Amino acid sequence: MKKIRTLDNSRLDTIEKWIGEKQAELSDFNLLENFNFLVNTVKEYSEGVRQLREEGQGLQRNQMIMQEYMNEKEVIDDFGAWLNEKREKEEDENTENSDGEDDDPVGEEKED
Repeated sequence: MKKIRTLDNSRLDTIEKWIGEKQAELSDFNLLENFNFLVNTVKEYSEGVRQLREEGQGLQRNQMIMQEYMNEKEVIDDFGAWLNEKREKEEDENTENSDGEDDDPVGEEKED
């Protein structure tokens, strides 16, 4: 991912000086508001990228810790057996529910 460079003070001073000189012209075309919007958008984007990077690193770290724990405790085999049992129970429940359905089609009304 690209690193976002920060502006040093001399560049900021140059930009502020230019804006001060051109403020009358810029205000006629609403360019100053657009420029501020663009600067703020870039700042928000760079902050979002930083937060996402930190969250990704945290998730990766947690995943490695969880994998290490599961390998040490041999939980993966236990979890696989538990998952298979759960699937079998759900399949049994689904077959029991499908056997007990009414013979009346859905959507038809009964006549009196």
